[in-house]
Order: sequence, then C-alpha cells, then structure tokens
Amino acid sequence: MLNPNAIVDHFYQYFKPVLASDLSLVQHAYRIRCDVYCKELKFEPDTTSDFETDDFDHYSQHVLIEHLSSQSYAGCVRLVVPPKNNRDAQLPLEKYCYEALDKSIVDIESFERGTFGEISRLAVKNQFRRRSGDSKTPTGAPEVKQTSQAEERRNFPFIAVSLYLSVTAIAKLNNIEHVFVMMEPRLAKHLSMMGIIFQQIGPVVDYHGRRAPYYINEGIFHKNLPHLAKPFFERVYSDLSDQFSSELSIHNISHQQTLIVKK
Repeated sequence: MLNPNAIVDHFYQYFKPVLASDLSLVQHAYRIRCDVYCKELKFEPDTTSDFETDDFDHYSQHVLIEHLSSQSYAGCVRLVVPPKNNRDAQLPLEKYCYEALDKSIVDIESFERGTFGEISRLAVKNQFRRRSGDSKTPTGAPEVKQTSQAEERRNFPFIAVSLYLSVTAIAKLNNIEHVFVMMEPRLAKHLSMMGIIFQQIGPVVDYHGRRAPYYINEGIFHKNLPHLAKPFFERVYSDLSDQFSSELSIHNISHQQTLIVKK
C-alpha cells in the first residue's frame, strides 16, 4: 500500500517549492520560460535577452521548484490576477481564447475582478521531464548527476503536479476564489489521476498546441483531492505559507513586477 507521506518525503529529498519573493527569483522564472517557450519549443519568438516576459507579468506571482542538489530550478509557474481597479488588465485566456469559453458552464464576467486568476506559463526544464516524448510539451535543462538519476527520475512526474499544487496554494494565500487555466487534455487527465480535477469549460483549440480552457475553485479542489494527495498539498501549502507575507500579496506587488518586466 502506498504511503502518501513517504511519497512526499521522497520528493522533498530532491525538490522543494520556492515563492519568487525577489527580483532574482522572478528572473529565474523568466529564464526557464525563455529556455522552454522560446528556445526549445518555439512557442514564443526568440529573444535577445535570457528572459521571456509579457504584460501579464505586471500582475502575476511566480513559484519555482528548486532542485536541491544543484541549487538550481527545475520548473516554474505563475498566477495571473488582474487587479480590480484596472478594467484593461486581462487574463491571458481572456485576451487570446475568450471565444473558447463556454459561458453557460462558467461565466468569467460574473466574477468580481481581483477574485479570479489564471495558472499560466507553467514550464519544466527539458532534463527534468520523465519521458523523451514529453520534451515536446512545456511540462514534460543543470544536468542531473548519473549516480542519483534513477532515484530522482522517480520524482519527475511530480514536478508538474507540485507546480499545480504550489499555484493552488498561492491562490489560497491570496484569497483568489476562481482559477482558470489553458492546458492540454492529456495533462488534465494526468492531474485528475492525482485528484487535481479541473472542469473543462470549452472546446480544444490551437493555442501553443492543442489546449482547452479549464476551471477550478477551492471547493472543487478540496472535494476531489484524494487521501494520497492531501499530505503533498499540505506540505506545499505549509512551505509557501512560511515564505508568504502581506507585502508579497499579489495585490501589492504589481509595481515591483512592472520594474522587473521593464528591465
């Protein structure tokens, strides 16, 4: 019988979530995005800098997964939350995929701005993806040492899961009630097997590959989270809660992010 605490402990031997609480950490996220989205997958135009950024970073909070033995970062994700006092600020899916949303399932216009966000720019470095076929997707590079590779690889499927758990924890810490994401149905199926069940709210469209819009809120998340996954989320939430403060609230960091994006 699987021991959920043993799974979490094994993952934490090699990796841990880190809130991007300063400029240097945010820039690590931008570098990972540049490596994955620009240089590797060609989803975005190549850039003369080492950073991949966009206007949504002005109102986003970022999380990294640190690879402990190399003291580098295996992946990143951001939570985009348009501020309530800026009607021009949008979610990425509002700007690029609004027509794909089925308003009869979830109507984003019915939610107060500042209470919803989008999981976005999730990326895992190439060498931290488990299977060679995963290299064609952002979730699928410092090199992993050969002596520990087998044990570390057992955790590779959990890196994307840990990023989703991390960004869910960040949403909770910021009192964000509704969360959207554009993702591959294959990834949605993988997450559902872990008990992270998103509701599909529109058809599959061509947006950085074949993706569909999904929705989740705290009630749905905790209702479906199975016994095996709860210790994982509780550990991630506890870690990020210790790193979080009111000064780092997503509602208080827009000016700081603006300075980063302009660099």
